Amino acid sequence: MKTLEDDRDSAQRRAAKVEQQQERLVRHFRKGNNDRFSWRQVAREIARAEGEICQIRVAVEETGRRKTSQQAAAKNLADLAAYCARVSANLGVLRFDDLRTALKAHGEQIVASGRG
Repeated sequence: MKTLEDDRDSAQRRAAKVEQQQERLVRHFRKGNNDRFSWRQVAREIARAEGEICQIRVAVEETGRRKTSQQAAAKNLADLAAYCARVSANLGVLRFDDLRTALKAHGEQIVASGRG
C-alpha cells in the first residue's frame, strides 16, 4: 500500500530530477555546444522547469498536511479508545442517575414505560 511518505519521496525525487535537467540545460548552453537553440528557448525551458518544481513542492507540502491530519486523527481515535475503556471499567459502579446524566450529555434520551 502506498503511504504518504512514498508520495512525498516520489515528489522529491521528481523535483530533484527536474532540477538536474535544468542544470544540464544551463551547463550545455554555457559551453556553447549547440548554436541552433536560442537563449529564448533556454529561458522558456527553464521557466517550464521552475513551474514544474513549484507544483511538486506544493504536492510535497500537501502530503505533509495530510500526514499531520492523519496523525491527529489517529491520536483522537486512540484517546477515544482509552476513554471508552475507562468508561466501560466504571459502568458497573455507576448509579442510575449517573448513567442517565452520561447518556444525556451525549444527547441520548431515556424513555421508560414504568413496567419492568
